[in-house]
Amino acid sequence: MREHGFPAYTTSVGWLGYSEAKLRRLCREGIARGLSHFKIQLGASVGDDTRRTQIVRDEIGEYRKLMMDANQVWDGGQTIASMQRLAAFEP
Repeated sequence: MREHGFPAYTTSVGWLGYSEAKLRRLCREGIARGLSHFKIQLGASVGDDTRRTQIVRDEIGEYRKLMMDANQVWDGGQTIASMQRLAAFEP
């Protein structure tokens, strides 16, 4: 573990309400720290969730892991509909 570290993720990149510039900066800082897993919060609105997810995916690239958390905001039907839409970002 001392030689290779311990895999971890950050949630700091994707809190609701962050500006596009802050999302991008936090993703870049996480990558610079060697993180490979990034978690964003969802549930504000369809448009905002999609916009923010696109920004994070663009910044972290296709090979880093993108995780999502709606914090129990959605019911079952909303979860299915939202994740069908967001599946294009390969969470």
